[in-house]
Amino acid sequence: MRANFEAHNNGYPILYRNGIGQYDLDNNLIRIFLCKYYCSNILAISDKTLSKSIKQNLAYNGYYYKEIGDKLKM
Repeated sequence: MRANFEAHNNGYPILYRNGIGQYDLDNNLIRIFLCKYYCSNILAISDKTLSKSIKQNLAYNGYYYKEIGDKLKM
C-alpha cells in the first residue's frame, strides 16, 4: 500500500505543522520545510533573518519564504 502511494504521488507523504515554503522570484514553490527551525538549519539562515523575510515579504538570496500553514491529513 505504501509503495503504491509513493509511486502514485511521487514520494512519501509529508505532514507538518506551521510549514514554511521556499519560493523563487516568480512565486513558484521550490521546497517545503516542516517548520521554521528546519528551514533555518538546512539553509543556514539565521532565525531573525528568516522571520524578517517572512513578515516583510522580502527576498533573501533570491528566494521568498512564506508560511504555508498546517498539513496534518492526506
